Amino acid sequence: MSVIASPSLRLEPRRSYRLAALLLVAHGGALALLTLTPVMIGAKWALGAGLLASLNVTLNTHALLRAKQALVALWWDADGQWTLRE
Repeated sequence: MSVIASPSLRLEPRRSYRLAALLLVAHGGALALLTLTPVMIGAKWALGAGLLASLNVTLNTHALLRAKQALVALWWDADGQWTLRE
């Protein structure tokens, strides 16, 4: 009788240039629409800075996987334990 090993699952996401392009288009569109809003100029600058900061974080963390907290690998072993590598 042979022992059958339980399979484990290993996920290693790669950089996604399509996601990066989508994020650039979405954030660029939000910046373009921001110019049309009837808000004081100081508020527009603050919201624009927030959008650029959001773009920086999401690009580096989720699309290009360059941030320190980016998910690099995810393992699920036969015991049902999950392991994350950042």
